[in-house]
Amino acid sequence: MAAVGNRGVTQAIKVYGYKDLERNRDHFQIPMVKPKNVADLFVKGSLQAQRLLTAVSMHEGNDAMENISRQLYLRVWSKDLDVTQPSSLMEAAQKAGFSEEKAQSLVSRINDQEIKDKLKDNTQTAVGHGAFGAPTIVVHMDDEAHMFFGSDRFHLIADLLGEKYEGPLVEYSKLKM
Repeated sequence: MAAVGNRGVTQAIKVYGYKDLERNRDHFQIPMVKPKNVADLFVKGSLQAQRLLTAVSMHEGNDAMENISRQLYLRVWSKDLDVTQPSSLMEAAQKAGFSEEKAQSLVSRINDQEIKDKLKDNTQTAVGHGAFGAPTIVVHMDDEAHMFFGSDRFHLIADLLGEKYEGPLVEYSKLKM
C-alpha cells in the first residue's frame, strides 16, 4: 500500500469492513473477530509476517505457503493475535506443521538480505501489475497478466479461465427486478 501511496482506511471503509468481516464470518463459517485495536494493524504493519511468507515461499513450496498463510490469517482475524513478534511467528509456523527446528530456521531468516530483496521484488512486481492493496490476485493466462482486487472477484477469474464458478453469488436470473 505504501508503494503506491495508499494511505490507509477512512472511517466509512472501517464501518463497511467490519460489516463485511461479519458477513464473511457467517458465510464461510470461520471464527472471525474484530481486532480490539485495528489501528495497531496499520501501525505495526505486517512486514515480519510478509518476510516469513517470503522465506516459506522460497524454501518450502506451495503447500507450506498455504498452511502458513492460513495460520497467520487466523492469528489476526480469528484470535486477535500479533503477527509481528518472532514468538508469534514461531507459533504460527508450528501450527502450520513445521517442526520447532524448521520453524526456528524460517523465522531466523526474516532479516536475511535475500529474503528482504525477494519481498521487495515481489512488491514491485505486484505494483507493476497495478496492485494497490490486498487482496490482489494476478492471473497469468496466454502470456498476459490479469489483475483482480478483492475476495469477491472469483466469478470474474472463473470467467477468464473459462470455468463455471460455483461460489456464493446469487444467480441474476432469479432476482426479482
